Amino acid sequence: MIKRRKTLLSIILLILCVSFSSVAVKLSQEIQTEEIARGVTLTEMRLQTNSGWVDIYVLEADLSQPGVKVDALASSNGLSSPQTMSSMARESGAIAAVNADFFLISSTGVPIGSHVQSGRLVKSSQPGLSGWTSFMIDLENTADFVRPVFLLNVTFPDGTRRPVDGLNCEVDLTGPKITVFDSYWGRTTPGRYSSMTKNARDYVEVIVGSDNIVKEIRENMGSVLFPEGGFVVAGSNDEADFLRSKVKVGDKLIFKAYADPSLENIYAMVGGQPFLVDRGQVMPIGSSDIAGVNPRTAVGISEDGKKVWLVVVDGRSGRSRGFTLNEMAEFFVNELGAYKALNLDGGGSSAMVVKKPGNEYLSVVNRPSDGGERRVPNGLGIFVDVKEDDIYNVAIQVEEQGKFSSFPSEIVNISQASDKKIKALVYAADGRVIDEAKVIWTVEPEIAKVEYGLLKPLQKGYATLKAKVAGTDIEATQEIHVLDELVKLEIIPNSIATSIGKTTPLTVKATDVEGFSVIVEPNEVKWDVRGDAGIVLNNMFYAEKDMSSGVIVAEYGGLKAASAVVVGSQVVLLSGFEDRREWSFSTYPAEVTGKLEFTDEQVYSGDLSAKLSYDFTTTTRTRAAYVNNINIKLPGRPLKLGLWIYGDGNGHWFRGEITDANGVNKPIDFVMNVNWTGWQYVTADIPQDIDFPIKLRRLYLVEAKPERQSKGAIYLDHLEVVLPQEIPTELLEGFETEVKDPHNRLVPPANPQKEDEFRFVVFGDSKVIANSPGSIGNVILKRSIEMINNEENIDFAIYTGDLIEHDTDENYQAGVEALKPLKVPYKMVIANHEIAKSNNYRNFNKYFGDTYYSFVHKNSYFIVLNSAKGGITVSDSKQWSWLREELGKASNLPGIDNVFVSMHIPTYDPNPGSDTGFSVAEAEMFEKLLGEYKRTSGKNVWLFHGHVHGFARRIRDGVQYICSAGSGSSLYLPPKFGGFYHYVVVDVKGDEISYQVYPLIDRIVITPKAAVVEIGQEISFSAEAFGPQSLRFPLRYPAQAIWSVSDSTIGSIDNEGNFVAKNKGEVIVTITSGIYSESTTITVQ
Repeated sequence: MIKRRKTLLSIILLILCVSFSSVAVKLSQEIQTEEIARGVTLTEMRLQTNSGWVDIYVLEADLSQPGVKVDALASSNGLSSPQTMSSMARESGAIAAVNADFFLISSTGVPIGSHVQSGRLVKSSQPGLSGWTSFMIDLENTADFVRPVFLLNVTFPDGTRRPVDGLNCEVDLTGPKITVFDSYWGRTTPGRYSSMTKNARDYVEVIVGSDNIVKEIRENMGSVLFPEGGFVVAGSNDEADFLRSKVKVGDKLIFKAYADPSLENIYAMVGGQPFLVDRGQVMPIGSSDIAGVNPRTAVGISEDGKKVWLVVVDGRSGRSRGFTLNEMAEFFVNELGAYKALNLDGGGSSAMVVKKPGNEYLSVVNRPSDGGERRVPNGLGIFVDVKEDDIYNVAIQVEEQGKFSSFPSEIVNISQASDKKIKALVYAADGRVIDEAKVIWTVEPEIAKVEYGLLKPLQKGYATLKAKVAGTDIEATQEIHVLDELVKLEIIPNSIATSIGKTTPLTVKATDVEGFSVIVEPNEVKWDVRGDAGIVLNNMFYAEKDMSSGVIVAEYGGLKAASAVVVGSQVVLLSGFEDRREWSFSTYPAEVTGKLEFTDEQVYSGDLSAKLSYDFTTTTRTRAAYVNNINIKLPGRPLKLGLWIYGDGNGHWFRGEITDANGVNKPIDFVMNVNWTGWQYVTADIPQDIDFPIKLRRLYLVEAKPERQSKGAIYLDHLEVVLPQEIPTELLEGFETEVKDPHNRLVPPANPQKEDEFRFVVFGDSKVIANSPGSIGNVILKRSIEMINNEENIDFAIYTGDLIEHDTDENYQAGVEALKPLKVPYKMVIANHEIAKSNNYRNFNKYFGDTYYSFVHKNSYFIVLNSAKGGITVSDSKQWSWLREELGKASNLPGIDNVFVSMHIPTYDPNPGSDTGFSVAEAEMFEKLLGEYKRTSGKNVWLFHGHVHGFARRIRDGVQYICSAGSGSSLYLPPKFGGFYHYVVVDVKGDEISYQVYPLIDRIVITPKAAVVEIGQEISFSAEAFGPQSLRFPLRYPAQAIWSVSDSTIGSIDNEGNFVAKNKGEVIVTITSGIYSESTTITVQ
């Protein structure tokens, strides 16, 4: 019998204690682990710390498993011709790989440290290198770290043995040097005109064949192909003369390389720095030119050297901040238990590629900070070399967006409206798929069935999908959730502003009555474009007509959704370079000189232009001349920047740099070569997947190629931003989807005598101002309290924050005074205006107490959080562990049916087009936590918030999110979508929760005002409410709006105001909302 194995796949959401003792505090994490071959696992971690979010990717190779090896990888074109890790790993046959050593990016591109590959010395460490450590695999397949010392020499025909400066190293050949190169350097020798040799007084290359015989002596000549299996001895200046005197064609030269440790026992080796961990202890890092928070790559090992961890950390983005070197070291010690670890090249080089079982190609699993893979000279690859055809494991794959994934989420949501494609991957120890294996599928409980590769839902609920390999105990499981009835369809994005010729990917999301959602497969969606703006093919919108607009309509499961689209752009001038105070000048590196002047020598428009003078002849490093800005804010979501450049024909690269909403800098490209003379218009596309709003940080001329040496000047003028057209709001009229909440209903008031029944009120956002009793906030709050005091059996109130306009002692006193007439106790939520102008909690603590707290009332657990600074973490990161503890208490406390959470700033802003909620990362983590708690505890979970002035409601993963922020502040939400002054009354009866939204009304108008109808005729009534501040809004859901008739024998009316005449007579139709009502008369003939 084959031993039972289970796919190693997990997702864990945890709230943990401090694990980065000297750096960041870990608050929570998500972990997904997948075995990609026997002895090789991939773990993806999403880590939340008090300093921000970090994405971490860990490859673990168990060298004790048969066939598992780690080897160095090199570019197939040679170390001096860097290559992407995907290409490098694919060509070598590795199933996974990461980038390795630092390299000389601005010159030859070769790595700095040593490189041994499959037992062969490819490169020695750079001459004079100190502090460089090498990761090593010996011939016993055991990993360690060493500081190798190399001794390299060439023996000449007369017996002279001459030490050489390196093998395939970048060497300064402007002085007298001898060095050796072979085909691992590249396809051709360096030659006389490389960055190393062009400034040498004299230069000779001795071409030696595979038989160690000199084939050619090349004096001050260009590069030539390396001899197959041979090498080249290169000499400069006096050493060039030495080679001439010692060697002639036909002579025999012997090159020998020695090292400590011995090369005879080294299978693989790459360099890096600094050393992070030694003997399980974090090493003192000290100062470093790679310090700071950055993307990282590193390698670590276990004490016995049989486990190797390759780790990549994403950084320089709003999604992932990166790690400091200390944080990387502590991660290896605290999370992986590493005995030793070494830092490798990071930044834009950090990349991890993996070939998962069933995948034909390797894929990049991390998010490189440059937006894609950087070309690098070497890497570390994992290989599994076994010849077994036995079944090793099985994995379930689920189709997602037209592609099968072998790494699905913990619970896969499935719509009842369509079948889901699935398959089982049965594979051998090296990840090879065994197609002929038979798999038995089961679903427990039987809420779905599997037929011909399709998972067919039968009824709503949760179940376990199991794939078992016939005749074995090998199986994989996948949790599934068949959704309830779908009630809402959305197109993402819900509006598109683009330009002709551009494409926009479209995603369709379907949501059920409990707020669980699925992404609809492309082939399941029926598309229609109304208007001539473009077409949709395979869930991609193609903009075809300039200056046009239209509506994209998606249909699925009997539901429709729409997205407005406009094609075309508008141009706004940012700068004419007339004001020199807006700009400053700098260079990189220090050797580069130049200046910025404002002149009328060459002008495209206006009176002046910016003249950027530069001298790129002072170094061969990457050189740049910057025109720095005072951070011009770019309006809206710009598509591109445009600029007029008067070129000098020198062919340098012109770029810009923007700063996104998270403070992350992103380069943008105007033109690769300024190879013209005179004025020319250039543009730079602005990526649309960044967080807006953005700023322009600088414009700059740059040169990365060492051989391009020139000085000159270019002129800049008329910098403009290209913006999309504004999307007319009327485009989507008639497409709005209103999903009514079944909990928003009128019920008999809770009985206060029962232990599990009570009522409470939710209201907030008044912004009371001291010494201003006539302000709208003061007036509306007073009126709200008067109405609340007339409600029956209210136990207490929750005030959702922004009681005061800003933090002063006088305002706090005024706020407390304004709440005194309230006849029930209240619980205060801290908000951004409670700390406005001070950014501290002192006055809130003084007048209201703690900024986060909990309490129990009858059968319900209440948790009040502090999101005043825009999120949980930034407001007080200790809340994450506290929140987890409180949820645990709610689970363990007998008799708790409901959990109510309150805070001010919401996870997501319910106002369309606005974004005043949490960061996306924290919002997702927070809502996942509540959704998972709801599922596992079985309790009702509701969240109340303020901040977005008006009323709004949504549901996600069974958790209700309700905004009540209508007690005096200027309204944000549109009147027909909750933009009215109000308060909310919540009724709790056991585990049944209902609520009503009571608007503040001055008068009501019913349309039609009077009517005469025939028996059997139907007529529809509507009502409009007039409220404070001349506000008008339709009196209907979500506000309380109860229609009634005085005599039901004459006619009946439903909750939508639809009247049906039954018998002759007169009947009074009335609409009631709280204490307000209005009536009209109908005559039935």
